[in-house]
Amino acid sequence: MKKILFTALLALSSFTAFADNGVDLTLLKERVGDAAEIKGVKPSVIDGLFEVEVGGQIIYLTADGEKVISGDIYDLKNKKSVTEEASNKLRKAILATVADADKIIYKAKNEKYKVTIFTDVSCPYCTKIHNEVPKFNDLGITVEYLAFPRAGIGSRTAKQMQKVWCAENRTVALTNAKVKDVFPTKTCDGKQVAQQYKLGEQLGIRATPTMVLSDGEILPGYIKPDELAEYLGNK
Repeated sequence: MKKILFTALLALSSFTAFADNGVDLTLLKERVGDAAEIKGVKPSVIDGLFEVEVGGQIIYLTADGEKVISGDIYDLKNKKSVTEEASNKLRKAILATVADADKIIYKAKNEKYKVTIFTDVSCPYCTKIHNEVPKFNDLGITVEYLAFPRAGIGSRTAKQMQKVWCAENRTVALTNAKVKDVFPTKTCDGKQVAQQYKLGEQLGIRATPTMVLSDGEILPGYIKPDELAEYLGNK
């Protein structure tokens, strides 16, 4: 979060967006100077506080540009986190930019739900959850995998995973990698693993497995198929 806040301070140069929302641009420029463009700024549910999208996260900025706030705004009347709701929408929009061709998809025949799972072939709980993909599918849950090598994009695991993403039959290659520790011998110039790792960082993914539901909600860790189906059915 500290990194995000620092990025926010560097990124607050989308001055047109701030001007449209009545923010004191002169003072803001004095405080943060020139930097990269942020994704979006809009008034929050609290007067005088602005909701800022930066680095795939939601933070809040006072109109005078003096204070940045990280944390949740909770609506007591409606019993919901306003921040989490905004974060879910943002994650959903970001994930929508990933083409199906860049995912490894295990599709349910009678699809009711879709979940995106950030995975790592060296992660024991990722293997455990992968062994239950047929159960997820039987419950109407399509599993869409994205790569998130925990050791980073320059790691041995990342290179192994890129071979999987380069395979002619990715679903078989991923199962072999997870269950048998067997990887394709051929590689390619694909960038999917690096791109998906960066996207995961943008979404705040820190560990694997991490599920992202179709509405953008994050569910970290291993979840049993029947428990997930029940949760999705009650949403």
